[in-house]
Amino acid sequence: MALRDMDHWEQERWGPVEDDELEGHRATRNVAEEHDDSTDWISSIAPLRSQDPAFMTDFRWPPDVEEHHNPTEQTTCTYPDLQISLSATDFCWSPAVLSAFDNLPPLNSEDVTTLNSFLGLPLTSQPKSVKDFLVTFQSHTDNYNMLRKLAEQLKSLGREDIVRAMHRERRLLRWLGPMLSEEHLIKDIVPSLWTPLTVKLSLSHPNGYDWKWLAAQLAISRDFIDLWQQQGGVPADNVLKTWQVKVSEATVGRLFDLLIEQREDLAALL
Repeated sequence: MALRDMDHWEQERWGPVEDDELEGHRATRNVAEEHDDSTDWISSIAPLRSQDPAFMTDFRWPPDVEEHHNPTEQTTCTYPDLQISLSATDFCWSPAVLSAFDNLPPLNSEDVTTLNSFLGLPLTSQPKSVKDFLVTFQSHTDNYNMLRKLAEQLKSLGREDIVRAMHRERRLLRWLGPMLSEEHLIKDIVPSLWTPLTVKLSLSHPNGYDWKWLAAQLAISRDFIDLWQQQGGVPADNVLKTWQVKVSEATVGRLFDLLIEQREDLAALL
């Protein structure tokens, strides 16, 4: 194809999309889906630019985006074995996580009383299975925002096993907070966690969200950043050790909040 014709073709591609072209695009996508292949490559083949309502209706978010696309969309959570059907505006525990809850020791009477008082849930003070309790928790009018407070309350009751199981619902990580106590001091992080955290943070990140980014977030002097960059090694180690002297603010909860927005993979370590 001559360059002149190519330019003309490019101009045409930005114009209206014909019906047969739209159908061809859908047919190509359908073939890919039938073979369980990724459809990302389709957009690179003469991508459709039309605002045609039919095309917009055909659009679907990728699986990893769709579940976060509209977190307040009305859904119904049904649990046949518990004979419970809840209308939830925020989330439903996945079957795998419910299974994990089922394998945990039940909450004792004192724990149930404490949690009922804290959450304002209409539960009796009798021992209750973890699964039953957390399914009932979904009916809380502010369940999303209460998740982190619930997790912290469970830690104070010594039920880190429940919090660990809740963390298996990875899409809720930012609302659950860290596995460690919010007030756990950075200087008290054990070596088995400190080492992988600082090493991963020291690696160059394609979007710049690495140790230099964290140092800037913590208002560490640029002179220190330049010095550590020259020294090499594990510069994130220096960043956290410099910050940890500010005991009042250098906590796991604060570090989690800094990391979760751009480095969820590192926040998950906490």
